[in-house]
Amino acid sequence: MIIRRKQSWMKLLGSVTYVGCVALAAMALLCCSKQQPQATQVAQGKTDQAEIDGLKQQVAQLQDAVSKKNMEIEKLQQQTAPTANTVPAVSVSPGQAAAPSAPAETGPLPQQGSRSVLDQDLNFQLKGCSLSGSLVKCELLITNKEGDREAGFGSSERSRIIDDAGRDYPATSFTLGASVSTYSVRTTLPGEVPVVGQVQFDSVKPGTKKIRLLEMAWWVSDSKGSRNMVIKFSNIDL
Repeated sequence: MIIRRKQSWMKLLGSVTYVGCVALAAMALLCCSKQQPQATQVAQGKTDQAEIDGLKQQVAQLQDAVSKKNMEIEKLQQQTAPTANTVPAVSVSPGQAAAPSAPAETGPLPQQGSRSVLDQDLNFQLKGCSLSGSLVKCELLITNKEGDREAGFGSSERSRIIDDAGRDYPATSFTLGASVSTYSVRTTLPGEVPVVGQVQFDSVKPGTKKIRLLEMAWWVSDSKGSRNMVIKFSNIDL
């Protein structure tokens, strides 16, 4: 009986000892697991601090290099500034003088209002119109583009001017080559030879600035017969 009791106590003590050892082992594992993250964080913190220190050192080196380059640029600018502003002197001998620039050559200015009309192979060129007192004179140049032909112009309701105020003035005098008349003129126009002409208008209001319309009643006669035409020019400055 006593031996059995001793064996029971021995088994009970062994069980308690085993349970205690298991508990101690579990507690040790728990403590190690808590301490491991702390160690990892400390090591990571040291690594981050080392990287930051390395970057700071690189930035300092770059700033030093930039400062050196700026100093080199300033030295180069100081060296090139005098050459940019220096202008070489030009020596002129006492007997040598600067030649004045020659004025640009200009041809004769075209007369304002100069224009031409081609009708029935006759080219009518208006050289211009002028006002003197109350008399307006319009100068013409007529060129026959065909063979010799007879042509002329004269008094008609279609030989007139209208000024910028709408006033109508009939033609009062005509000239074609050597022919002059207050009614009508005519002459033989040779081929490709310009012939002068003129038409006058009396009693024009002094101070008139523009002719809105100039009309002249012309005719031409050749082997094809006689044909009438009205030659017109507009917006003529006086």
